[in-house]
Amino acid sequence: MFKIKRKLPLKQASPFFLTWITMLMTFVAALTLFASMSLNNIISHWNNVVSGSLTIQQPTYDLNGLNRQDEALKELDVLQEFLKNQSFVESVHILNDDEMEKLMSPWLENLKVLNELPIPKLIDVTLKKNASFSLDSFKTDVNALAPYAQVDSHRIWLSHLIDLSSGIQKTIFIIILLLALTTAFTVIYTTRSSLLVQENTLELLQLMGAKDWSIAFGVASNSFTRGLCGAAIGLILSLPIVGVVITLVGSTPDSLFLQGALSTKQWSVIIALPLIVAALSFITALITGIRKLRTF
Repeated sequence: MFKIKRKLPLKQASPFFLTWITMLMTFVAALTLFASMSLNNIISHWNNVVSGSLTIQQPTYDLNGLNRQDEALKELDVLQEFLKNQSFVESVHILNDDEMEKLMSPWLENLKVLNELPIPKLIDVTLKKNASFSLDSFKTDVNALAPYAQVDSHRIWLSHLIDLSSGIQKTIFIIILLLALTTAFTVIYTTRSSLLVQENTLELLQLMGAKDWSIAFGVASNSFTRGLCGAAIGLILSLPIVGVVITLVGSTPDSLFLQGALSTKQWSVIIALPLIVAALSFITALITGIRKLRTF
């Protein structure tokens, strides 16, 4: 039986069609997966860092532009004591002048103007993990102690960002699914075409005792080889583009996008794409071949 399988006429009607299609599909899939995993890492990092903190701004000027520096500093001390006594607060830190300069440096070329601007005092509040509290009640308590204070919770804009990310992830999943279906339909087409072209020969082989699964296995092996070859080429072609993106992002100091770096496990998934595509080609061709041969 092994010799029969090795000598079967398994030439495909369109020998390079499957290779080209799998190359294109893998190229797009690799770039899509890279973008999806990077985006997921960035959002996860932001969620871990930002969702566990909030900021309180304490203006040093009132709504009429009058200086209230002394009152603001007194209220700042009161707020600090209040925050330290809250069960959901991990730590409280009031930003000093050096930290404010560092915070504002990306937007101001001349940091000397900071002394001339009505920059509020900032309190960085770190929340305990899985902390649960009413944000509205918290704002009310803060404003009772410091009427001009503003509480900025990052959870609000982060939730919108997560919703956007979720929509993008779903879109990427649909793209990957369409790529997989396109590859499967291509394998079905090439397999059926190959069997139809060689119908007379295959009928003769069946009369000689060749099993359907044996013939289909040979056709599937051919699809596996061509799928693996095309997918490997597609992956190799995608790597320079990924490398350029990584280089451009890496050249940006303190970039948040650096948090999108892929883990070893994620890289393994991308590198394994040729094997996944080849396995899909093999299974699809095997099932298609057996079903078609039973009609002969």
